Amino acid sequence: MDKIYYMYYYFNSKILKDSEPIATTTFTLSVSESFLLTFIINLISINFTCKTMPITFILFIDSLLILLNYIYFNKSKRYRKIISSKPLFYSNFKISAFITLLFFLITLSFMFWGSIFLKNQIKNLCQ
Repeated sequence: MDKIYYMYYYFNSKILKDSEPIATTTFTLSVSESFLLTFIINLISINFTCKTMPITFILFIDSLLILLNYIYFNKSKRYRKIISSKPLFYSNFKISAFITLLFFLITLSFMFWGSIFLKNQIKNLCQ
């Protein structure tokens, strides 16, 4: 996650020139993780109970991920180590950018096709 965190930070600070790149990076990483995690939790829930998780539970998961990432990266000052060491996948900036973009697009895509897939799972498994 450090490598993806660094690439998110690089994008927020150098490309977008955000005034608070560290906070934006933590939030963006948390949202990316939450799309994937809530999809997995809903998929498990549908397979066992034929119901999706309530929105309040999903918001709780999102908030928990933001808090955990804040504690892990910001509160512990780990972000300083990451930014100064500039970790990259295979010591290559282009590969790191590609893997990070792929991670972001895949996790973001759950927001669009995930609900359609879960709806079909309910239809197929729970009738």
